[in-house]
Amino acid sequence: MIFLHNSMYKLQTIIKKYITNDKINNIIEYFNQNNITNLNFIDKYIIPLKFHNSNLNGGKDDSIFIDVNLKNKKYQARLYKYTEHDNKDYKTINFIKIESILQEDGEFSNADHCAILIVDTDIKESNIQSINNYKDCIKCYDEKNNVYKIGDILIQIMIYMSINKGMKKMNLHDNSNYKCNKYDIPLINLRTMTHWLPFYSKYGFKPLNHNKNKQNIYSKNELQIVKDNYELFKKKPNMTKKELLSIIYYTKFDKKKDKEILTYINNVVIPRLDENNNFINEFLNNIINDSKNQENKYIFEACKLLKNIFMVIYNKCGYYDYIEKKFVLDLENNKIIQHFTKQIKLKL
Repeated sequence: MIFLHNSMYKLQTIIKKYITNDKINNIIEYFNQNNITNLNFIDKYIIPLKFHNSNLNGGKDDSIFIDVNLKNKKYQARLYKYTEHDNKDYKTINFIKIESILQEDGEFSNADHCAILIVDTDIKESNIQSINNYKDCIKCYDEKNNVYKIGDILIQIMIYMSINKGMKKMNLHDNSNYKCNKYDIPLINLRTMTHWLPFYSKYGFKPLNHNKNKQNIYSKNELQIVKDNYELFKKKPNMTKKELLSIIYYTKFDKKKDKEILTYINNVVIPRLDENNNFINEFLNNIINDSKNQENKYIFEACKLLKNIFMVIYNKCGYYDYIEKKFVLDLENNKIIQHFTKQIKLKL
């Protein structure tokens, strides 16, 4: 059992809002193993968001609803407070689910958090800490448009807010996952094989170039990794049926316990395979589509198969794995500014 002294207990209290208990224990164990016993905490206090919006929720949670016009579609998002520290230039903006309700402890559940944006007006930088793709993170006023990409809307709102607050650049560390049933699949690796670029790249985010001082350290040069992965993607990596089956069956399935996934593999996946030429992006996209199709009775099995094989295929194709996963958006670029101020209408 890990002994928590007062500072450790306070650390656990602070971070429990954002990560699971097993991760908390890992952090506490790290501090104990490295004899870190003195922790200085900055007291924080909460103030309501000061947006000009008549639809203020009021109440004790200090949250606010904002209407967003994006590409002639009207959406609603809910923001929950700034967290201000002694450094008043550093603020945290939380996005929460539309129907979130405060818990007895006066906080929202971890499952209610949709996204976190850090704004530092001193160094003129903002940071996307997280984005979740829960369907009730955004409300769409157009009932017919009941299928829309939550993450896309949230990231565009955060870019617009950063521009509005005079940020020079926006940073993100890509830890995003494709939530496939109960499985979390690293999205940056999956999209490298299916689309070659992370989804936020279409908004102008670029990987860091570490060679500005003529340091050619490939393993830490995210920009070169992205370029090389793109060159490989353009060559359309493919495998034979025999090669794919060896990967699919690399996991030893039990004929009784894994009966459903074996049925899915034999009846759905294998019939789509060509003997000699199977493009990897098409092969994976077919499985992803199976996992999304509500009429498909093998949704869970598609997710399990995808989880089992995607990194094996990634390495087999020769894609380079990302190291830092840091991406930056230049908010001083006039084209980017004009694009987002034209696309989004939002009063701040």
